[in-house]
Amino acid sequence: MSLRKIKPTGLLVAVALMLSALVSPLKADGLTFGVKGAGTILLTEAFETNRDGAEKHKGDHTEEALIPSLFVEYNLGEIGNIGDGWVIGLDYIPLKPEIADETRTTVDMVKNSGATKPTVTQKAKADLKYHTTLYVETPGFWGGFYGKAGGLMTIVQTEENLGTGAEYGDETILGAVAGIGFKRYMGNLVTKLEGTYTAYETINISCTNNETTNTPGCGKITADPQALGLSLSIGYAF
Repeated sequence: MSLRKIKPTGLLVAVALMLSALVSPLKADGLTFGVKGAGTILLTEAFETNRDGAEKHKGDHTEEALIPSLFVEYNLGEIGNIGDGWVIGLDYIPLKPEIADETRTTVDMVKNSGATKPTVTQKAKADLKYHTTLYVETPGFWGGFYGKAGGLMTIVQTEENLGTGAEYGDETILGAVAGIGFKRYMGNLVTKLEGTYTAYETINISCTNNETTNTPGCGKITADPQALGLSLSIGYAF
């Protein structure tokens, strides 16, 4: 299997811009560094369209996982106060959460023009790589509750072993996250319990060599991933 190699240069530049937005107004005593573990349900609805557009295959995939991440935050208010100020944060997932994994057997309608068509096995898998989120949290209210909203960028990395010979590349997509949480300070330690909903933009991936080699079975995959998460975060505030 060969993948279309995507240079993450644009993604790294975007992350650098996110960091610059945090660094410009910083004071040393406003930073918080920490780790987060999120119990996540990833829901993906996907459609596969054949090259001629005449046939479609629909698949729904649900993946449950515990996803760790690293975060850095800057508090615009007073650290250690439940009713502190607005928080600007950056969250990065070092692993590659899986959003799709499917194996199925199908008849190749392109190979062999005779009456007998070969049966092939289609194995497809997709992960999220360089998952980076820039977010804002409201000041604490009602004893520690807060709201959260943000945007994210990630690369959908495809891995497939398709009996039809088709190959699909990777895709950079954006998304949005919203949620509500509850936080507590214990000296320099801050803990958060948070529930979130994440919506990713629609993924459209076409066969990479559809036009150059006329590979049988080439087509287009369209997917709509979304995620529900419940996370626990622990950070150290300076």
